[in-house]
Amino acid sequence: MAKHGSRAAGGKSRRHSLLRTTVAFMGWVVIATGTPDTTLWAGGFSSSGEDPYSVAATRSGVARDILVAIVGAESAYHPYALNIAGHQKFCHTRAEAEAAIDSTATDDIDIGLMQINWHFWGAKSGMQRKDLLDPAKNLLLGASILREGLARNGTLWHRISNYHSGNPRERDRYNQQVYDAYLRYKRGQVQ
Repeated sequence: MAKHGSRAAGGKSRRHSLLRTTVAFMGWVVIATGTPDTTLWAGGFSSSGEDPYSVAATRSGVARDILVAIVGAESAYHPYALNIAGHQKFCHTRAEAEAAIDSTATDDIDIGLMQINWHFWGAKSGMQRKDLLDPAKNLLLGASILREGLARNGTLWHRISNYHSGNPRERDRYNQQVYDAYLRYKRGQVQ
């Protein structure tokens, strides 16, 4: 993976490309200040068939495009993705994911579409670990967490990468994953 300052094809730097994307993201981001709001995910969704990405975006004030890109980078759009103590597992069914959650004693587990870290966010959410396998609930909580990070200072890419990790060495890699997921989504390559 190239560093931000390296030259891309056509003589334009990757930083220039990311800057244009940042501006595009900034045109869509509505940043609400404050901490994660438990009312965002407590109510769940109606059975009317609403798109959970759109509902989470609307309730949190975070652009739908950013949510989709983060989900692409975090779980590759897999609702039953788990990361247990650093080991990624893509379960085929919710029942399989629930069994994996039940069989682990560790709280070091990232759950669902937005790979919500149970150790850090579990007690704050008021939910059970299995609840985060529900895509709608996962998106609502993840969007609320993301909203909190987007309200902080720093460049947009710095704030986006904070969703995944505060580790500066991870930023470039993660931002590239989000950017690539965003491009796939905008090209219609996400099913």
